[in-house]
Amino acid sequence: MEKSALPPTPEGVGFLAEKVCDNSYNPREKNIDEKEFKELLMKWYKKNGYNFPWRNIETSPFINLVCELMLQRTTTAAVEKFYPTIIEKYSKPKYILKTSDKELKNDLRFLGLQNKRTKTLKQLADSIITKYDRKVPKNEEELKSIKGIGKYTARAVLCFSFNRRLAIVDSNIRRIIKRVFDLKNKNDKYIRKIIDEILPKNNYRKFNYALLDLGSIICTPKNPDCRNCPINRYCSFYMNKSNKE
Repeated sequence: MEKSALPPTPEGVGFLAEKVCDNSYNPREKNIDEKEFKELLMKWYKKNGYNFPWRNIETSPFINLVCELMLQRTTTAAVEKFYPTIIEKYSKPKYILKTSDKELKNDLRFLGLQNKRTKTLKQLADSIITKYDRKVPKNEEELKSIKGIGKYTARAVLCFSFNRRLAIVDSNIRRIIKRVFDLKNKNDKYIRKIIDEILPKNNYRKFNYALLDLGSIICTPKNPDCRNCPINRYCSFYMNKSNKE
């Protein structure tokens, strides 16, 4: 079977990765069609993205934070199954503190690591009540001061719950950016700077969700479905892979 013709390699792919940390960098100088890049990704997300209940804009910051913590080292399917229990029993910090460790561990058992998760939720609830007047902090450093919350979780909550325009980096997004821009040994700080340049000014919540879902569905660690990737024309990994086939 004849191979389909590949789109031309965009000249801007290497340019953005090289210049993003340069103080003189101007996003308008790069040759990547940012508008098309975003449109292709968002069109794919609208059709294929996940519709998890905690992604509803009306979800409270505390519930969102609990879900983000529960998503660590488990599957989204497991947390989705646990979500009704969060709504029914653990929607506020005071409800978690009033629940016995035994009951909480029992509810968390199918997520795995129930002992650690119980401790994390108890510490979270106590911190929110005693240090932050029962409200989830809107400051990244304050969020990270709570045990169990790292940079990704803090920025995810700020973006998704408080509508802050922030680049977030988890394993899925890290993999996408490294593949698209042919980055091998760059740290998350560098990757966030790249995302900052392409993050929409308005629709950034859905853009971040789109990247998360693309990494989960298409740009997987093994055997990525590159031919069905909406942004493959901008991806160095795809170009290199196709040239070898």
